[in-house]
Amino acid sequence: MKKIYLLLLLSFSVLQAQTTLDNINICSNNSPVSVNLTTKNAEILGANSPNDYTISFHLSNVDALANLSPINNPTSFIVSFGSTTIFARSSNNTNSTFYIESFTVFAGANPIINNATLIWCDPTALPIFNLEDASQQITNGISNLIVTFHETESDAIMGVNQITSSFYSPVVPLTQILSVRVTDPNTDCFSITTLTLTTNNCDTSCTAPDQLTAANISDTSVQLNWSLTTNSSFIYHEILIQSLENNMTSTFVVQGNTSFILTGLIPNSCYTTSVKTVCDVGFSSTWSEPFSFCLMDCTNNAQCAEQIILNAFLDTNANGVKDSGEPNFIHGSFTYQVNSGDVISANGSSGTHSILVPDVTNSYTLNFQINPEYSSYFSTSTSYTNISVAAGSGSTTYYFPVTSQQNFSDVQVNVIGNNQPRPGFTYSNTIIYKNNSYQSVPSGTITFTKDPAVTITNISQSGATPTASGFTFDYTNLAPFETRQILVTMQVPVIPTVNLGDILTNSVTITPSPDTIPSNNESSVSQVVVGSYDPNDKMESRGPEIDIDTFTTNDYLYYTIRFENTGTASAEFIRIEDTLHADLNPATFEMIHASHTYNVTRNGNELVWHFFDIDLPPTIEDPILSQGYVHFRIKPNSGFAVGDIIPNTAEIYFDYNPAIITNTFETEFVETLSISDYVVSDLLIYPNPASDILYFNSNNTIKDITVYDLLGNEILLKKVNKNQMDLDVANLSKGIYIIKIINPDNTEHIRKFIKK
Repeated sequence: MKKIYLLLLLSFSVLQAQTTLDNINICSNNSPVSVNLTTKNAEILGANSPNDYTISFHLSNVDALANLSPINNPTSFIVSFGSTTIFARSSNNTNSTFYIESFTVFAGANPIINNATLIWCDPTALPIFNLEDASQQITNGISNLIVTFHETESDAIMGVNQITSSFYSPVVPLTQILSVRVTDPNTDCFSITTLTLTTNNCDTSCTAPDQLTAANISDTSVQLNWSLTTNSSFIYHEILIQSLENNMTSTFVVQGNTSFILTGLIPNSCYTTSVKTVCDVGFSSTWSEPFSFCLMDCTNNAQCAEQIILNAFLDTNANGVKDSGEPNFIHGSFTYQVNSGDVISANGSSGTHSILVPDVTNSYTLNFQINPEYSSYFSTSTSYTNISVAAGSGSTTYYFPVTSQQNFSDVQVNVIGNNQPRPGFTYSNTIIYKNNSYQSVPSGTITFTKDPAVTITNISQSGATPTASGFTFDYTNLAPFETRQILVTMQVPVIPTVNLGDILTNSVTITPSPDTIPSNNESSVSQVVVGSYDPNDKMESRGPEIDIDTFTTNDYLYYTIRFENTGTASAEFIRIEDTLHADLNPATFEMIHASHTYNVTRNGNELVWHFFDIDLPPTIEDPILSQGYVHFRIKPNSGFAVGDIIPNTAEIYFDYNPAIITNTFETEFVETLSISDYVVSDLLIYPNPASDILYFNSNNTIKDITVYDLLGNEILLKKVNKNQMDLDVANLSKGIYIIKIINPDNTEHIRKFIKK
């Protein structure tokens, strides 16, 4: 501290300067307060010796200069609450110089507070106290005081380690006492008290509100209403609200009302809330039963005030108007732009699509395109530009009439794997067949061929004729654009008849007469035998490998995304997102079938399915109805070659829960080895997959065994000349291999082996 000295000149001329010292702050519950001013002596003297100076304290600068009216009792000076300025004079005992400094004595009152008690009224449940409930008890309702809670008294006195969350579960069962520090921010004076947290059976005269309801729901606000059945009076109600999306929790105090408007909520989200009654200081009811509500959700649950409905139909009389009896046209896709943005493609396999309108200021361009394989049979020229939607207009439909260029007949069949085959269990396939033409198909035959390893246990279609390899069914009177289904249930044998990693292939053909497009008259599904599986998965119908010699640029990959509600409550809506791999051509995407009514859009390589209001029950309530799927086809980009792998993954959202990520299904293009004969015999190879030793057992002599990789390269050769042997495969890399077994008569057996 800089000291400025004053020199007395000629006994009547005085020069002076002044510095300011640190203040003295003192807190007390009583006024006036005794203060020891001499505690400032060391600060006043600095490095000077106390033997060389005499210090006196004065109530005015004038008295300090003149060295008049010093305070007589500086060690116990009495001040009232508030500020008092003190002037300290330091007089040199040897040369008549002196200097003057000032400081302020500030006396403040410690906050007057109460101890408090919070009671948890349900001894059977884990107590979770809202510490803020005690603030009004502690502060007598004074709002400008700062209240902090601490687990120890020493922490409260030091103002450290405060409990940061408002919600606190006691460390000590039944009863725990917390220390509370209450600070006046204007004076920094504080007081310490206690908060007792106790669990007890409460007086039922203060009852929780009931009959919680929500009204006036918008995208960001809601009005909560409740009833109060207690006969006692209440001070206020407290609302606890929690976001189901991010677990954020907030509380609100409602004075004297039984309703409250919550604002600033997150659009397209759901919340749960409870209300309790505070009947007296330190005495409140339990929380009410939780009540959940969702805000208006135009994105996920189609809760839009305005929608644009697109409808393509077969205009049989070519008048441009959809007349009674004219069917929806199912062989095309809608495209639209919002505010001249990206072109979005919407599947038209049902002939309709809904565009949700979250903002009535948007403008739209609407078009319809006929699928390429049907473009020579039908035509359309309708489009709409600069379309806008008026607020409050509800749903507006725009029609796309399609006219026929020539008559044709076409029936399509597909087989879909509903679940994965497991040794010893049943699994099922669904056959979907439909009339793609606008004229009835009088008759035809469906032939289902099962994998030789499985046994058919049930066929949902009555009238099917079993055969050694599967069954046939003669259908009749397939109406225009009609779709039918057959569920086939099959028994998978136990190991070692089948082994994990084996591929089971089922196929179906349809033979209508006549048929203009025969390329869609057959379908197959290849599924890997697994030990267990996730019901939310993705697969491609040909299995993990495709023989490149049998796959052309005109062929499609057929994907199925399956989902199952394994939760504990029904899913109100479901969304599936699929980002297509760069090796797939998005423009060739076509929906084939889905288990439930859906909306699907494509923006570039992003596919999004919405199942609005699906209300899918959980597995524990209905194992069958808890499942669903989408089945679509898409072409790879041209230029695929042996060894190319196309991975694909999907994300499945149930309501507002985080995404369930499916498996990544990998489709690999392989080249089949050139083998003269493929003979199925009683040869047994096990285990498969194997890690170290592969065992061979045959009724016939094995001459030699050759192992190839998937590119046809010979990996190892072993001469045998016996019926049983073992093969060391420990040094092979993980993957899939082809094994060729040759008998003494040079007949060949081909097997697939997985090295794990």
